[in-house]
Amino acid sequence: MKLLTKLFIFSLLIISPAFVLADNSFPSFPMAFWGTVKINGSPAPTGTVVKAYYGSILAGTVIVQESGIYGYTESTKQKLIVGEGTGFIFFDFADNTNPTLLNCGGEWNPVSFTSGLTVEENLAFHTTGCGSIGGGPVVVGPTETIPPVITLNGGDVTIYQGSTYTDAGATATDNIDGNISANIITTNSVNSNVVGTYTVTYNVSDATGNHATQVTRTVNVLSVPVVSVPSSGGGGGGGGGYTPPPTNPVIPTTQTDGCVSGNLFSTTNGKRCAVITTSAVLVTPTVIPGCDDRKTGFSVITGQSCVGNIGTTVVSNTQTTGQVLGVESFNFTLTLRMGSKGNEVIELQKFLNNAGYSVGTADGKFGAKTKAAVIKFQIANKLKGDGVVGPKVRALLNK
Repeated sequence: MKLLTKLFIFSLLIISPAFVLADNSFPSFPMAFWGTVKINGSPAPTGTVVKAYYGSILAGTVIVQESGIYGYTESTKQKLIVGEGTGFIFFDFADNTNPTLLNCGGEWNPVSFTSGLTVEENLAFHTTGCGSIGGGPVVVGPTETIPPVITLNGGDVTIYQGSTYTDAGATATDNIDGNISANIITTNSVNSNVVGTYTVTYNVSDATGNHATQVTRTVNVLSVPVVSVPSSGGGGGGGGGYTPPPTNPVIPTTQTDGCVSGNLFSTTNGKRCAVITTSAVLVTPTVIPGCDDRKTGFSVITGQSCVGNIGTTVVSNTQTTGQVLGVESFNFTLTLRMGSKGNEVIELQKFLNNAGYSVGTADGKFGAKTKAAVIKFQIANKLKGDGVVGPKVRALLNK
């Protein structure tokens, strides 16, 4: 009986080299693999060495005794025995003509060590695509569960209304698939022509369907600063002054042609200037603000064409109800919107044309151009841009 016990213990040590007895604990039994093995689609030849690793740590070795088979399901036959370790198990091989391991022809099996478990794992190695020593690793076995990670390029963005918004995008990496930035799905609803706060979202999944945590970017679109033109002053009170535009955010443009200190817009092409100063620059009141006495070029305040400008006109502090620069007084009483017609629409169109919000010919028909001009007028005066002339707009028209 003692002889049989010694032989049993000896056989365990021979078959299971990773069998370890820890202090004050039960022994950890090895894990075993069996199955077929192919190289470039053909059965691996006799003598091929199949090895298992935890990263760079060797965990087990077996030599193919029968072409295409490295281990058997029968309990008494050969298997690839793997000792206890942490991390994914990596298989590699060396054939009987090249004893050097073909390190880029292996397979990953995302399974952690399980003491005493026997697993069927059919291996398929590849030696193409990596010079003479093989191709890349292949993911096999149970589904991998680690999601990819998205990294935002830059941060939140603030721009002025009418600017061009170009999204900086994001990158994505996965522990198995690597760089999958090209697979990112971006949802971008930013409308730089409409003031508001927008959210850009970024999503991606890896090849096994793991979804990354969504990443977002906030884009704020601000209205262009309103420049108030100083009045001529007068007996009772001096009138308003120039309100400099904010220094933050910076308009994202490199426009410099026709721009001088204090200009919001170029005098040659109407584009926004790259540099906006905070120093007060007095602007002589004109029918088209920012054109002075010019009848060509563009306004330095609004970017509007100076064609049609009738020259310098001073706004009096004693302006009568409904008076527009160079236009007779008119009192607006009706609610006007798309489809409205009549004399009050004509007076509205005259007002808008002379205030720098062009609607074209004052024909008494409230159409798309008139609505667009009303919206610009509303936004410039910090009102909701709905294109409807209601009580608040009339109050400004009759001021």
